[in-house]
Amino acid sequence: MIWFLIDYENINEAGLVGIELLKDDDQIIVFHNPSQKKNIEEGVLKQAINKNIEVQFVELMN
Repeated sequence: MIWFLIDYENINEAGLVGIELLKDDDQIIVFHNPSQKKNIEEGVLKQAINKNIEVQFVELMN
């Protein structure tokens, strides 16, 4: 199992390149601002969620 910590607020989609290579026991933790969650869930991370990879979202507050 590998944990991936992604600072989506600063890196955006570039931090998710290669997500299709993850295995089902890998975990992703995404740091984002409140306005980005819908874009993240409906975008590239949907592949990971569909593969049953654990995805956690950490909402950054200003």
